[in-house]
Amino acid sequence: MVNIMNLLDEIILIIWNKLNKIDVLYSFLNVSKRFDKLIRDKIYTHSIELIKTNCEEKDNCSLSDQILDRFCLDTLPQINSIVEELILESRSMERIFYAGDYTRLCKLTLINLTQELARRVFAGTKYLSLISNILQIKHIFIL
Repeated sequence: MVNIMNLLDEIILIIWNKLNKIDVLYSFLNVSKRFDKLIRDKIYTHSIELIKTNCEEKDNCSLSDQILDRFCLDTLPQINSIVEELILESRSMERIFYAGDYTRLCKLTLINLTQELARRVFAGTKYLSLISNILQIKHIFIL
């Protein structure tokens, strides 16, 4: 039987490329220094989509609390400085914003953003001030 730790990096990357990026980050970050180095590649950290896969806009696209907790407490603080794009469900955005200092963030997509929440977010600085360099965001999409 072959242990994944014994596979060549190229083989591991081929396997990981068949998986959802969130699953790769959730499952393999902090397993070993070697995996951590591979995971910090731009392929996995450039764009972080923190929503359920195959989610329709009208549905609750939030990840489970267990997965969000792990991302907010462990994963995002390790990679936040290299994330360039975040795709978030509006109900979880505050937790995700508080999880890191997204200094390279230039694209933000918010899914299921209600009119009430949009007013709170864009009328004040409560959420937007959580991102250190808000002026660097070139694109904000609301779905």
